[in-house]
Amino acid sequence: MGHLIRTSDVPVLVGDAFKNSYYIIHQVGFGFAESVGTTSFELDVMKHRHQTAILRFFHYIQTSKAALRGLATSLLLLLGVVAMGLPSQAEQRFSFRVIVHPDSEVKSLTVSEIRAKFYKKDLNWPDGTEVLPVDLPVDSRTRITFSDAILGKTPEEVQTSWFQRTFDGLTPPAEAANNAQVVSYVKSTPGAIGYVSRNTALGGTRSIDILADPAPIPAPEPEPAPSE
Repeated sequence: MGHLIRTSDVPVLVGDAFKNSYYIIHQVGFGFAESVGTTSFELDVMKHRHQTAILRFFHYIQTSKAALRGLATSLLLLLGVVAMGLPSQAEQRFSFRVIVHPDSEVKSLTVSEIRAKFYKKDLNWPDGTEVLPVDLPVDSRTRITFSDAILGKTPEEVQTSWFQRTFDGLTPPAEAANNAQVVSYVKSTPGAIGYVSRNTALGGTRSIDILADPAPIPAPEPEPAPSE
C-alpha cells in the first residue's frame, strides 16, 4: 500500500535522522499490523490517524516558538524558586552540623581542616584562640557518621589512635553525653568546636559550612630523556 505522506514532508528542523526513524517506525509498525491480519481498510485508518498526528505535532512546533520560549522561561524561573528553598551542598551531604562558639568569625571549614582540629594537629584558630573540640559518645549514631565522613575512621579506631598519642602528651577531645551537652559546651567555651545531629537546636551556637577539600594538583609530567 502507498504512504499517505512522504518522508520529505517532515519539517526540515528535525533533520534526516528523524526522517529515517519515522520511515522505519512507519514500516515496522504497520508491517506488524498487516502480519496479524488487520484488514486493508483498518490499516488505512490507522495510517491516516498516525500521519495526521505527526503533521499536527510539527505544525505546532513551527508555529509556537514564542510559546515554547515562554514555557522555557517559566520552567527556569520555577527551578530558580525551588533551588532557593533547597539545602546547601553541605546540608545535603551530611546528616550532622558542625558548630562553633557564637563569637567565632569562622564561617566555613574544609573536611581536612575539621579533621586537623579534632585530631589536635591544628591547635589554634586564626585569632590565636585555642581549638577545643568536643565529641559525642562512641556509640552515638551522629558520632559514627561524623567519624566516618570527617575523620575517615570508626569511633573505636579514633580512640585507639588517641591511646597511642597520649604517650606524646596529647589528650583526646572532651566528650559530651548528648547533643544538648555539646551545644551547651560550645556556647559557653570560646574556641570550642563540636558537631550535633541536624535536627538539634543550635541554642545560640553557630553552624558552619563544611567544604569539600580542593582537588589535588597533578604532578607535572617528567621530562622525556634526551635521545642519543
